[in-house]
Amino acid sequence: MFERLHEPRAYARACAGLAESLYEGKGLSAASQAPEILMKGLKLIEKESESFEAASIYAILADYYALLDRYDEANVWLAKAVAVGEKTKNFAAVAQAMLNEGSFHADSGNVEEAAPIFERALALALDHGHNVIAAFCFLQLAVVTYPRNLDAARDYATRMIDHGKKVGDLPGQARGLGVLWFLEWIRGEWENAWKHLQEGMEIQDRVEFVTTSLLDGWKSWFALTRGDLDEAARYASLALAKPDPKITDVVISNLPIALLRLEQGREREAVVHLQTCAEAFRKAEFTTLPLLHVETLMHLVVLNSKGKQLDKAATNLEWAKHLATQLKSDAGLAMASQAEAALIVAKGDVRLAEEAFLKSLALWEKANWPYYRAKALVAYSEALAQTNTEESKKHLRQAAEIFKKLGAKRDLEKAETKLSAQA
Repeated sequence: MFERLHEPRAYARACAGLAESLYEGKGLSAASQAPEILMKGLKLIEKESESFEAASIYAILADYYALLDRYDEANVWLAKAVAVGEKTKNFAAVAQAMLNEGSFHADSGNVEEAAPIFERALALALDHGHNVIAAFCFLQLAVVTYPRNLDAARDYATRMIDHGKKVGDLPGQARGLGVLWFLEWIRGEWENAWKHLQEGMEIQDRVEFVTTSLLDGWKSWFALTRGDLDEAARYASLALAKPDPKITDVVISNLPIALLRLEQGREREAVVHLQTCAEAFRKAEFTTLPLLHVETLMHLVVLNSKGKQLDKAATNLEWAKHLATQLKSDAGLAMASQAEAALIVAKGDVRLAEEAFLKSLALWEKANWPYYRAKALVAYSEALAQTNTEESKKHLRQAAEIFKKLGAKRDLEKAETKLSAQA
C-alpha cells in the first residue's frame, strides 16, 4: 500500500517493522529473511540515505547480521546507523547500533572495551525512553560482567527486572529473571534461583515472545545439578529439538546433555556433544557466554586424559588457558587449572597435580562458585585416593558438606557412598 501511494519513507518504516516482526514471531531461523526485506526498504529511499528512516534500517541490519554472528557485515551497518542516527536524532538507531558494537567487542573477548559501550548505549536508551533497547543493554552488561564479578552482574539483572516492572516490559522482566536465577544458581542460592526461574516462566507463559534452546538448556543443567536426571533429560531433548545456527545456542544445546551423559557413564556420547560445542566456537572463540567454552574444554581435557589421548588433552588445555587468560575470569582460570591437574594426573605425577588442584580450589572460592568448587574437591579426592587416603576423605567430606547445603542430592549420595566405602 505505501509503495503504491508513493510514500517511500513510510514503506521503508513498514519494511523495518516487518523485519522486526519476523524475528519476534519466528526467532533467529527467520533472521536470514530480514536483510532482503530491509534492503528493499533502503532501495526505495536511496535518495534519502541520510534520513531518520535509513538510520533505523541500518541499525536493524546491523542487529540481524550480529544475531547471525556475521560481524564483518554488522560493523559496516552499525557505523552507518551511528553516523546517520546522530545527524537525524534517531537515538533508538544509535543506541541499538552501540549495543551491537559492544557485542562485537564482547564476542571478540575484549570485555573491558565492551562494557563502557553498553553503559553508553544504556544511558542513551534510558534518556530517550527506548525501553526495549535499555533492557537488552542491562542484559548484555550482566552477561559480560558475571565471569569476573557476580555481585555486579546481579545488580544489572535486578535493575533490568525493576526497569521492566516500571515500564511494563514483561519480556524484559522475564529475561532479567532468567539472568538472575542463573547467577543465583552459580552463587549457590538454589532456593532463590528456583523461585525466580518459576517467576520468569510464569511471565513467559502469559506473554508470547521468542525463546530459543537457551532456556531449555539452562533448565536441563539446573535439573542435573539438583540430581533429577529424568527432568534433565527431558529439557535437554527440548533444547536439541530447537536447532539454531548461533554459536551460543549450539553450545547450550549440547553442553548440558554432555554432562548428563557423563552422569550416566556414557562418556563416548559425551565427547561427541562436547566436540560439537568446540567446533561451534572454534573460529569465534568468545561469543556471548565464553565461560561455557572454557568449561567445554575442561571436560574434553579430563576425558582426553582419561582415555590416554594426551596430545589432544594438551591442545585443548592450551586453548582453555588462552580463553580464560583473556577473559581475566577467576572461574575460567579455575577451570583451566582443574583441567591441567587432570592431565598431570594422567601423566602419573599426582604430587605435581596437587599444585594445580589447590590453585583451582582457591580460584573457585575467590570466584564464589560453590557447586563447581565441590566438584573440584571430588576430582582432587579421587586423584589422592591411592596415595593419601586421609587427605582424600577430608576433601570428599568438604565436597559432601557443600552438596548438602546446596541441595545437590545425587552428588551428595555419590560422595557419601564413596566415604562409606573408604571407612
